[in-house]
Amino acid sequence: MKTLAPVQIGSLGKAFFYVLAALTATWAAVSYLLFREIYVARPLLVTNLLLAAGLGWLYYRWRYHTRFAYDQVGFELQIGRISKIAGKWADYEHVSLAHLGGGQIAVRLYRPKVEEPAEASEQAQGTKPSEEFVQIPASALGLDGFALRDELMGYVAPRRSP
Repeated sequence: MKTLAPVQIGSLGKAFFYVLAALTATWAAVSYLLFREIYVARPLLVTNLLLAAGLGWLYYRWRYHTRFAYDQVGFELQIGRISKIAGKWADYEHVSLAHLGGGQIAVRLYRPKVEEPAEASEQAQGTKPSEEFVQIPASALGLDGFALRDELMGYVAPRRSP
């Protein structure tokens, strides 16, 4: 399987600053409660930056890191530790490009539409319907969206009705 999992500098920076802001706010609150003033010193700043770097990396890996593995049979897309999608190319019918704004391009894989009987749709009202498409973030993977779409079109063959 071909695997792509580059570090996304923008998302890593975002995670670092989220953690740094949380650590700073926490220290300011604790310091004010203990000393009735906000204590600031150079060793505290260095410690805060080192903690933010380590915890920011862990938060980035948990929330943002994108990994995409694929071969001729199927694929596996994992975004952070939260979302993991695996599928076979035979389960999809169409491939398209989507512009997400901000220069971000994604490749979408569409499933064939399946008509449900009226009774089945009434029984399944409380359940979440399956997604219409899977979105592969080509820009986050450092790939050319057009080239990735062309490659995936070779794996996803549209079904022809007789």
